[in-house]
Formats: sequence, C-alpha cells, structure tokens
Amino acid sequence: MSRFLLPLSLVAWLLLGTGNASAQEAVSPPVDSIIVEGAVRNTARQVISFSGIQLGQPATYRGIQRAIQGLFATGQFDDVRVDQRQAGDKLILILVVKERPLLQRWALRGVEKLEEGAVRR
Repeated sequence: MSRFLLPLSLVAWLLLGTGNASAQEAVSPPVDSIIVEGAVRNTARQVISFSGIQLGQPATYRGIQRAIQGLFATGQFDDVRVDQRQAGDKLILILVVKERPLLQRWALRGVEKLEEGAVRR
C-alpha cells in the first residue's frame, strides 16, 4: 500500500502546484497612455515609435525589454528607463530617456607640419 502512496502524492502535488501557479499569474492591464520624458531632439511620437509599445496591448516583461532594446538600437540614447503608474485600472507607461549628445563644434590646435585646411578635409 505504501508503494502506491508516493506516486499518488506526487501526482496530487503536481496537479495542485500547477493549478495554483496559473491562478497566481497576474494579467497586466492594457497600456492606456505613454508619456515620454527627457527627449529634446526627438519628438514623443518618435520615441514611442522606436520603442514599439502599442496602446491597448498588455505590458509584459518581454515587451518592455524589447522596447528598451529598440530605443538603445537607434544609437540616440545614453540611458533608457521605463516606469509605470496606475491611475485606477489604467496603466500609464513613462519612457524616461537621456539623449546622446551631438558633436556641434570642434577645433584643431597645435597643427605644425600640415595646413589646418588639409587636416579638416
């Protein structure tokens, strides 16, 4: 009798364990709004487009990870962070970006053996 008890308890544990795990999975509410902070050169619409996040879709871990990778892949950002806020049952995502600086001006100093114009070209 005891040789049947161990397999039965194992089967019961597996069945009860999977039932509890599926009941504990939380379904994320759909994204209601997206706010962009820190963008200067790029518009909010461009940043949202680069992220690939869609309004009305649930925000999953993998979706947020893809959004961060998509923003970094543009080469325009030094730092990207995604925050979230709940307003009642609505999910608001905040894309906080730090844009990579652009080179606006440069100067040559100490040119002795070549002409400055030759080095600039």
